[in-house]
Amino acid sequence: MKKYGDYLVVGSGAVASAVMTALSEKGVSFSVSIENENYIHRQDLFDASTYMFFSGLGGLANYWHSVIDSHWFDQEKNEIDLHLLKLFGINSIANRNSEVIPLKPLRPKSLFKKFAPLHIFKASERIISAKNGVRVYFKDGENTLFKKVFICTGALSNKDILVKSGLAKLSENLSDHVIGYSEDLFYNISDAYIVSDRIKWAFARKYELESNFKSTFRPIFSERPPNPKNKSIYSGSSIEVMKNIFSKASIPLIKEAISLRYGIQLSKPVSYRKFYQINIPNCYVKSKNKFIVNDKLIKNTLNSTKENVQSESLLSGIHFYNSLSKVDSDVIVRKSSREGKIFLFSSGYDFNPGPYHFTYYLMKNAYNSIIESIVE
Repeated sequence: MKKYGDYLVVGSGAVASAVMTALSEKGVSFSVSIENENYIHRQDLFDASTYMFFSGLGGLANYWHSVIDSHWFDQEKNEIDLHLLKLFGINSIANRNSEVIPLKPLRPKSLFKKFAPLHIFKASERIISAKNGVRVYFKDGENTLFKKVFICTGALSNKDILVKSGLAKLSENLSDHVIGYSEDLFYNISDAYIVSDRIKWAFARKYELESNFKSTFRPIFSERPPNPKNKSIYSGSSIEVMKNIFSKASIPLIKEAISLRYGIQLSKPVSYRKFYQINIPNCYVKSKNKFIVNDKLIKNTLNSTKENVQSESLLSGIHFYNSLSKVDSDVIVRKSSREGKIFLFSSGYDFNPGPYHFTYYLMKNAYNSIIESIVE
């Protein structure tokens, strides 16, 4: 066995955690390469400061709400789902057309402890496919040969290793789920849209679909709905969530946040409004190293549906995808391959998630691909 193992995982977020889980189960040795500058890159989208990527251990998964859409579950052969859901502390799957909200969000920083001792390289600068593997050059000048390299760095990164290696080309557009609220209020809503099921360490709620629009209902505990730009409180530890909730100093908003985050109704809601997650490919256009909103495309998308979406409420869902316009044929994208040497497990290229939360899908896809690709 090599000093640093035969395999390298580039990245440290949720998908990388699934890859490391699979590698550990295969009984092979591996190392990890991590950007460790520890800063969040933000920019304004829809007049709101938006997290674009996090350079550091865990990536943006440090802030992930861990919501899982049951669309990705195999309702018949669910052994893999049940296995992966253990990472979230969940022991059963939800019914179709449901969002699953873990009471304790997945945090890669905590999962890393399972894989110790683990050699951690500095950020990968460049990779070159060689006859007997992949040579990786790191930020500190070190270079090492690996059998296979698994890239799990997310759609956006300040230093895309495939681009720097001449194996991919950045797109001039970026796709996302755009989120927002309905103009209309609703008063007679089934309880299943708030909590349809309770399972160990999670609860589920129903959603509705219309083309690229996914909608859920959110309770309102005041006569006047709160500011639609107040994003739901999902991310962070339980302590962080409670601090965020009570810092708002608004009883109706506290009730709404507790209902959304924990599925607990402290009182009967006054009304409800729809919350939309809208899949809009190429909704941002690159301009001077930043992305700007394609307002015309957004407007056309909203006009294409019977849903009455409040345009002033729109925000980025921070579900970025298709940041790359081209990837070299040597790179295996979200598939298994025993012969392949460079793998990309990311939403960054040739991806169409529909209106669904897709991080869990990427985790499941990566886990299955590793299991099928490693033969020792």
